Amino acid sequence: MEHFGQSLPEQIAERIAQRILEGELQLGSRLKEASLAEEFGTSRAPIREALYILTLQGLVERMPRKGAVVKSYTSKELTQLYQVRCHLEEFALSEISLPLSDYGKQAFNTILDQMGNAVKNKDFHEYANLNMQFHRTLFDLADNKILASLYDHLEIPLQFLLKLSVGNEQTLVQSHQEHQQIVSLLFDGQRDKALEALKQHDLDSLSRVSKYVSRFKENN
Repeated sequence: MEHFGQSLPEQIAERIAQRILEGELQLGSRLKEASLAEEFGTSRAPIREALYILTLQGLVERMPRKGAVVKSYTSKELTQLYQVRCHLEEFALSEISLPLSDYGKQAFNTILDQMGNAVKNKDFHEYANLNMQFHRTLFDLADNKILASLYDHLEIPLQFLLKLSVGNEQTLVQSHQEHQQIVSLLFDGQRDKALEALKQHDLDSLSRVSKYVSRFKENN
């Protein structure tokens, strides 16, 4: 989707990012400037700038003799990314006022209902988007703009990895149950137990993503 006021490189970067996030472009896929320039009907300069934007966002990396490719995270990078995510989310949860406001309860209930529908329909794409929305709600309810800004810098690579963490029906159901547990504990005012459940959820998510990436690398 193109937004008013975006430069051409930003528009191209957004469209390529969408393909990556939707799985159309897989880990390690080459992004050839010449092919992209022909596809988008432009010179290579805007393509080069678009790829630079995607590199800053953590979706693309430059490899020797290959050029720009869809970023494939190492085990160390995955662990570090999830560690930072976990610490930020734990801090956000600790900042949420308890008992939850009616707005907070409604926000979580709405998302959980929508996630449940996505599970029933086996709609992995929709579930991944709602998954991201769930975690973003933690920061909205914490009402800490600095904390939310830090999380924003991780949002795009996390969105990509969250999609990988729910790659089959079993993990879809498990992920939904984990979110339900976190919310149930928050509703009961049990912040410490909610924090432990959130930490375990992030560890389980990391494990699922790591297994997916390892299998992908073995088969390619």
